[in-house]
Amino acid sequence: MKIKLVFYSLLLLGSLTACQKTAPKTELPPMEQLRGMWKMLNHEVKNSQGVWEDHPWMKGGTGYIIYDGLGHMAVHFTPKDYNKTKINWSNNVSKEEERPLYEAFSAKDSISTLANYVYTAKCRILEGDIIEHQKLSHGNPEYFTETVQRKFEINQDTLYLYPISEIGKRRVKWVRVN
Repeated sequence: MKIKLVFYSLLLLGSLTACQKTAPKTELPPMEQLRGMWKMLNHEVKNSQGVWEDHPWMKGGTGYIIYDGLGHMAVHFTPKDYNKTKINWSNNVSKEEERPLYEAFSAKDSISTLANYVYTAKCRILEGDIIEHQKLSHGNPEYFTETVQRKFEINQDTLYLYPISEIGKRRVKWVRVN
C-alpha cells in the first residue's frame, strides 16, 4: 500500500512539474517581427576608429517607419527643426513674408533643399535578414519605382536597418512605438 502511495505521489508531482515548464518560444517570421511603427533614434555612420556616431544629415532629426506585416511599408525622415519651417505649401500663400520663400522653391529644389525624405513601398523578405523595398512613391520623382535592399537586425524593441551597399558603415537605428 505504501509503495502505491509513494508511486502515485511521485507520478502526481512529476505531472505538476511537467505542467509548469514553459513551452519553447517560437520565433516569429521576419515580416511579423518588423510589423508595427518604429521611431528613428538616429542615423549613424562608423568613424575611422570604428565607433558609431550621428550622421550630420539627420542629426537631431526625426523619422518614422511603418511595416504593416502584409508586404507594405512607409518611411518619413525630417531634419532637425523641420516642423518650425515657415514655408506654407498651400496654393493660397497669403503672408507677404512667406510668398518669396514659396516662389523661390521649385518642386525639385524643395525636396533637396529641405532634406525631407519620404517614400512608400511594397516590401518582402529576400533572405533571413534582408528586406527589399520596391518603391511605389517617393518625395523625389527621380526615385519612383526604385528598388532598394536593407539588412535588418531586431534586438528586442530596437531595429537596425543597414543599406546593403554600406553594411557595417551606415545604419538607421529605430525603437518600436507602442
